[in-house]
Amino acid sequence: TRADYRGQAGHPKSVVDNKWSDQPLPDQPGEDEPYLRARTALCWLLTIPGAPMLYAGDAYGEFGASDPDNRHPFRGLAVSGSGVKPGALNAREQGLLATARKLGAARQQLAALRQGTYQSLGATEDTLPFVRAAPGGDAAVVVVHRGSKAAILTLKLSQLGWKAGAAKEHVGLGATLSVNAGVGTATLPPRSCAVFTAP
Repeated sequence: TRADYRGQAGHPKSVVDNKWSDQPLPDQPGEDEPYLRARTALCWLLTIPGAPMLYAGDAYGEFGASDPDNRHPFRGLAVSGSGVKPGALNAREQGLLATARKLGAARQQLAALRQGTYQSLGATEDTLPFVRAAPGGDAAVVVVHRGSKAAILTLKLSQLGWKAGAAKEHVGLGATLSVNAGVGTATLPPRSCAVFTAP
């Protein structure tokens, strides 16, 4: 909601501090940008060291103002005889939830994301590339990109000993990383992230 109320005309920032129904409460975001910003935040949260904490609804971008309007019922999933399905979520929320699930699966599958060390690969104003390396030698290269345009980064990866080729990507947002002679070239779409493992 804070990402949605950025001071646009007719969309004042003060609405997110309202509390009661006698005040104008925020509506559900009606554009992509708030969900893309939330996606970037989830990318960072689920790939940095430490245990991630998600409140009910964070994974799909639940909206709301200050307490008590921040306590909307969880509406993320519906359970049926054939398994768990998206509930009353719009396409933007379902997309955010799908990314959160992929990041969670990557964290579960890759020891480097759960217990690996952290090594910066040189952050910029819009990009945060880093390596998570597990004690057993497995490593993951993570790139979080908050910019509104696509980014191309050159990353020094010689410390990983990766062979040349295209790295495996685990989040599925269209990012790529090619490795050659210890140097990686990463390409990321706007407001996205990627988790790469060895080619």
